[in-house]
Amino acid sequence: MRILIRNLIENALRYSAEKGLIRVSLASEKDSLVLVVEDSGKGVATEDFDKITERFYRGQDEQNTSGAGLGLALVKDIADFHQAELNFGRSELGGLKVSVLFPLIIQS
Repeated sequence: MRILIRNLIENALRYSAEKGLIRVSLASEKDSLVLVVEDSGKGVATEDFDKITERFYRGQDEQNTSGAGLGLALVKDIADFHQAELNFGRSELGGLKVSVLFPLIIQS
């Protein structure tokens, strides 16, 4: 879980401007615990949402940014391991919004 959270926050920092904004939130919704990390960077094109979790994928605008294209691939693997749902969208801050929905297991 530390790796998942760290990778999401590091990506948000990497792709936001120097004085950009990053928002991290955690909430309970219905039967899920929802972790959301958003940034004020330039975001990701909607058509690339299905590609950004592929290993070594680097968007055209990312060629001059450090990294190997593994961060979101690891996030996806960890989310899958925990049977969590990973969603991407446009943040109100202007950049990427990543939501991770962890199922709540209630034991009686």
